[in-house]
Amino acid sequence: MLARETVRASNEKAFTALEQLGERYTEVATSKLGGTSRSAESAVDNPYTNYIRTALNISTVGEHQLITGFNTAMYRDWETDRKSTRLNSSH
Repeated sequence: MLARETVRASNEKAFTALEQLGERYTEVATSKLGGTSRSAESAVDNPYTNYIRTALNISTVGEHQLITGFNTAMYRDWETDRKSTRLNSSH
């Protein structure tokens, strides 16, 4: 957490600009969706917010449960196959 605050403080001007651009982006996107409710705001995939999250190393795994679950399952299958292949090739 301290590292995030340090990064944010040292780049305050850039983060402020990104936040302002993000607010404008959300305003335009929610006006196209026909409202300014929280659900409409959360439906907007705001690239400026994503830039800030990436810069601060904030994970978005929780927002992508389907793809995360799929990737985890694929990795487990791959890992099992790799171990199986290694065992078979050593005999």
